[in-house]
Amino acid sequence: MMIGNDIVKIDRMQKIYENERLLNRIFTKEEQEYINSASSMQVRFERMAGKIAVKEAVAKAFGVGIANELSWLDIKTTHKESGKPAIIKTQPILLLLKKSGLEDIDVSISHMDNYATAVCLVF
Repeated sequence: MMIGNDIVKIDRMQKIYENERLLNRIFTKEEQEYINSASSMQVRFERMAGKIAVKEAVAKAFGVGIANELSWLDIKTTHKESGKPAIIKTQPILLLLKKSGLEDIDVSISHMDNYATAVCLVF
């Protein structure tokens, strides 16, 4: 079993949101659609911070840095019907799971005040 966590300041998201090149480097088209479906800019920024935190937590759980064995876009987030966040098992994720001898990945995201935090468990 492996675990990773991360925390991100929500108020730093506006600069990313206003930079299309950076947005496209960090978030997939589907992630951007989810972010933009929020009812307010504050919720958009919360979603962005949560997704960045969970991507970092995944990389930390595997013990790799983003841009080394995983890119931002290799770590694709989605949500189950219940709203629970989940990670799509892309080819790079599947390779890391195989290399680690583990089979699955679970994530959780929380928001409070000006922070979003995420935890990733690989088991």
